[in-house]
Amino acid sequence: MLMTDERTHMLVLTGDAGIKNATEVATNLRQAIENHPAVAIDTRALSAADVTTVQSLLAARVSARAQGKELRLLAPLGGGAAGRAE
Repeated sequence: MLMTDERTHMLVLTGDAGIKNATEVATNLRQAIENHPAVAIDTRALSAADVTTVQSLLAARVSARAQGKELRLLAPLGGGAAGRAE
């Protein structure tokens, strides 16, 4: 699910963001960074995450910085039920 405000594009990651959906997560991150100067990522609705999720987020942060853009997490990955790794 994607939501936008005036200054920052919000990318809401939902469901399983693990290895099974790694391509979709990476594509959503890449598109958000390409199309917006600032991106905030909301991970509170994740039902599953793993090392692939963390790798995708770190790669997206490197990509955003290289393009002079901002990428930030609204809350730490692993805070609450959404942070359960499988």
